[in-house]
Amino acid sequence: MKRKGNPFLYLTLLSLLGLLGFVTGEPGWFGFLGFLGWLGWARTPYDERLRANVARASQIGFAVAMVGVTLLVALSALEVPQTVVSVGLAALFVAMLLTFGISVAVFERRGG
Repeated sequence: MKRKGNPFLYLTLLSLLGLLGFVTGEPGWFGFLGFLGWLGWARTPYDERLRANVARASQIGFAVAMVGVTLLVALSALEVPQTVVSVGLAALFVAMLLTFGISVAVFERRGG
């Protein structure tokens, strides 16, 4: 079955959560506006090469997430303050998304 849409549009839709920052007054929601950066990739033709590159970048991002979650679970077992674990989860979320984005860009630039 041939897919007509581009899945990067779904990442762009996450930026709508950033609008909750204006409604609730909570500045933590504004971080979701960073997903607007995926709007440029949404106009890229979704061909077989891009699909393979997204799959490779997803594997790298998943590996970063698994290593980070393992470390955070180990830290929480050592009775560190919960704020450290909370900040670690937020930093892990950012690191995972940056790893995915940079990997896709590098794979697309290489052409393979």
